[in-house]
Amino acid sequence: MTNFWFSLLFSLSLSLDSLVAFFGYGAEGLKVSFSKLISSIFISILVLSLGLAIGYFLASVVDLNIFKYISFALLILIGLTKLFSELLKIWLDRKRDKDLHINLFNFK
Repeated sequence: MTNFWFSLLFSLSLSLDSLVAFFGYGAEGLKVSFSKLISSIFISILVLSLGLAIGYFLASVVDLNIFKYISFALLILIGLTKLFSELLKIWLDRKRDKDLHINLFNFK
C-alpha cells in the first residue's frame, strides 16, 4: 500500500472516529457549538499531521521492524492499564461501605 493511500485511510478513520464521538454527544442531548466543532477538527488535523510527519522522519532514521515491537509494547501497556483501572474500580466499589483513605502510595 502506498503512503498516499495509507495516509488517506488513516485520515478517514480519524474523521469517522470524530463523527461517531459527536453523534454520541448528540444522542445524549449535548449541544456542541460551531466554534468547538471547528477547533476539534483543527486539533485532529494537527495531531494527524504531526503524527504522519514524525512517522515519515522516523521511517528514514530507524529500522522499520523495531516499530512492530514498540507497537506491541504500547498496546500491551494500554491493555494492562485499562485492566488495572477496572480492577481498582471493582476493589473500590467493594470497599465503599468501609472507611477508606487513599494516599498516593498507601491504601488504608
